[in-house]
Amino acid sequence: MTGGELIVKLLELHGIRHIFGTPSDQVKTICDALHSCQKIGYYTAQTSQAASFMADGYARATGNVGVCITPGGGSAVNTAVSLAAAYADSIPLLLITGQVPSPGLPSTGTKEKHKGYNEHVNLFDLFKPIVKWNARIDSAASLPSATARAFKALQTGRRRPVHLEIPVDLLASEMNEPVALKAAPIRKTPGGSPSLNAFAAEILVRAKSPLIIAGGGVVSAKAEVELMQIAEQLKAPVCTTPMSKGVVPPGHLLSAGLTLHAPSPETHENHQILPLIKRADVVLSVGCSLSQRTAGNWNTHKLPNLIQIDIDEKEIGRNYPVRIGIVADAKEALAQLVQAIDNGAGTVQSHWHDFRPELKPLPNRNGFNLKAMEILRNVLDESAIISVGGTHLVDSMLMNFEVAHARLLLHTCDLRPMGYALPAAIGAKCAHRDRQVVAVTNTEEFSMTGRELIEANQYGLGIPVIVINNHESGEKPESVKFAEMFGVPGLLVRNDDEFAPALKEALMSRECVLIDVQLS
Repeated sequence: MTGGELIVKLLELHGIRHIFGTPSDQVKTICDALHSCQKIGYYTAQTSQAASFMADGYARATGNVGVCITPGGGSAVNTAVSLAAAYADSIPLLLITGQVPSPGLPSTGTKEKHKGYNEHVNLFDLFKPIVKWNARIDSAASLPSATARAFKALQTGRRRPVHLEIPVDLLASEMNEPVALKAAPIRKTPGGSPSLNAFAAEILVRAKSPLIIAGGGVVSAKAEVELMQIAEQLKAPVCTTPMSKGVVPPGHLLSAGLTLHAPSPETHENHQILPLIKRADVVLSVGCSLSQRTAGNWNTHKLPNLIQIDIDEKEIGRNYPVRIGIVADAKEALAQLVQAIDNGAGTVQSHWHDFRPELKPLPNRNGFNLKAMEILRNVLDESAIISVGGTHLVDSMLMNFEVAHARLLLHTCDLRPMGYALPAAIGAKCAHRDRQVVAVTNTEEFSMTGRELIEANQYGLGIPVIVINNHESGEKPESVKFAEMFGVPGLLVRNDDEFAPALKEALMSRECVLIDVQLS
């Protein structure tokens, strides 16, 4: 087989069933192998950036590794923004790029000069700060071991992007020797020190006002059940971060809401963690980096008796001093804490009362008003996935739109790059064909990725695309005209009463439908 055929076999062996990319001569052998592969669905995009956002949306919606394959050069460079966003949010993304022929490349880590091939970019060094691990393949025979290392990095510890760079001549070369094909063994992530967990349990049960902050690590570890078990044991309110929205069921008595920070006077008063910390005597942080967005611009000077659980040792004590730091998988560590409390760590002393602050709705800065969001929530199924882009839209949806579970509201948390909503919705829909998937965007962002409507319709993905329009009115807005150019129906909504019928019509269609929303 060729090197391209081998990489497809290896991806299949590691359980990959969906791949996104942009085809070209440089990765032709991979594309040809994917087209003949029965177990992997291959979805192309108009741009490499959109393809990488599709892989990102797939990973966020499923918890599985999202895979993107692009040629090298400028096409690969265009994926940098999605890699950086996935790195910041701890999303498992595998980027495989082509590269110019290996004889023209210097060895990695040397000061040798390349031969000046067209479209050459030193992708290995370019991506190094925004990936967990990367490698340049120097022989087709090393593909199995490099792929195994990539998946080990993707599936253990903190889940972040990795990158494999494969020169075009190695992808096209024939493998003359038999290659042993086997998946990388994945070691079980430890649950931390039993003695530390027992000590933490003793401190938690003695606390009179314990507070839990649940971050994205709870979602990555699939630890929602264990989180609620310990919260109910301790009778402790749970604050969720933007990355963990949905891990606490809406309306649960222990839900303390979202720890969303936005740097403005209007939204600062909505930050819920600050008044709660003033009353807490012990804080349990689980899978949370306690970053600016979570910790209210660090306006609280200390977290009392902080017990921090994180899979990444570098996060322990990075922003706040800890009393106990536990380097562990959130699911394993929480399960051990629950067991320690059950086994007699002490009598729970918690006596929280009236911990819910009164919050004002987030100010309407984007035209998607609270009534429209209420309509959206009422019309959509409970299991519907909503992909949202645009800074103000993301903040408004996070604060005012409830979801029943994690992985139902897709957004980039820290970087907030433009052009995310529609491609990410396509990636999510490829994984969940039987569920409603909706993209919520604005006119500026839609102008960057509207061409991906072509792919959505090509693959039979019925995705309603809601475009919040603050700039224009008229019989036929530009977004509707744009959609109709590609054979996508466009609906115009001028008031709340028109929104629900338009959304229901779009959800019943087997094709994409664009809804231009002009609401005050």
